[in-house]
Amino acid sequence: MGLLKYPGPYNKEDGVVAMAHRAQPSLETPGIAYLGRSIYTSFGLEGVNDSAGVTSRAELLQTFFNWAWDKPTVTISNTTVLTNSSELFSFDATTTASLTNTVGVSYRWDFGDGSPYTKLYNTTQASHSYAVCGTYTIRVESTDSFGNRAIGKLENLKVTKDNCKEVNQTGGTLNFTNLHGAPFTVLVPTGSLSEASSLIYEPTLTITHALPTGLLFAGQAFNLNLYQKGKLVSPVTFTTPLTLTLHYTAADVVGLNKNGLTLRYWNGLTWADDGLTIISRGSDQLVVAISHLSEFALFGQKSSEVYLPIVVK
Repeated sequence: MGLLKYPGPYNKEDGVVAMAHRAQPSLETPGIAYLGRSIYTSFGLEGVNDSAGVTSRAELLQTFFNWAWDKPTVTISNTTVLTNSSELFSFDATTTASLTNTVGVSYRWDFGDGSPYTKLYNTTQASHSYAVCGTYTIRVESTDSFGNRAIGKLENLKVTKDNCKEVNQTGGTLNFTNLHGAPFTVLVPTGSLSEASSLIYEPTLTITHALPTGLLFAGQAFNLNLYQKGKLVSPVTFTTPLTLTLHYTAADVVGLNKNGLTLRYWNGLTWADDGLTIISRGSDQLVVAISHLSEFALFGQKSSEVYLPIVVK
């Protein structure tokens, strides 16, 4: 990096007369392997003018040492207002240094959800909205007034959402609520996931694709999607299936044979049932094992019951 520049309209190489080198951490490469610090000048210190009113030889040498001794650090504070309805998280970076009057001048942020690193900010504050629930680590790259950099991080930021649940390799039961207010549960067996993940449940009351042959829509449809490190994982196949428990209302199955209710998924061409196994049917619920995630919908066959009039004499 250029350390000293000589002013003037006819300078070569932007007027740089002193160069400095030291390994600097960054968001891309937070560690450093080279601990040395070097300064190269195009002049000898004996040639520096010690006259009054200009930078003395001692002052210049002190500046060189200050740059080499400077060791900034940076910390992150979560300044989010809990009542923030926009779900926007806010952060503030604090840069400190071993030398007096050294301050942070620019910042780059990594919000930990796979989104691109930010451009350089000249303020200590930054905000971000998370699309997926999870536990995130936020990092900041701070550059101080000597041009030296430091990396700080804030760990274990919890982001929660009603339609999104966290689950790790040990599995567990995830509880959601459908659009009728009834429970919808997903049982994730131990070992089904290779790393910490987030599962998003998005229920709807209609479908946009044509009905499967011989079946009628039973009032419930939903998407299940898996995210890891904030990014959608697709396609997803489970060697050990997940178990879904769907609860339905009487209105969902009016005119349908409840004993024939079935779950199908949209494969891009049709409503298919491969990878889906009906485990049980109850009076108001259906339990299904699934080996992949997709857009799902509940279907049933038209009831064959015949209602005869009662004649009273």
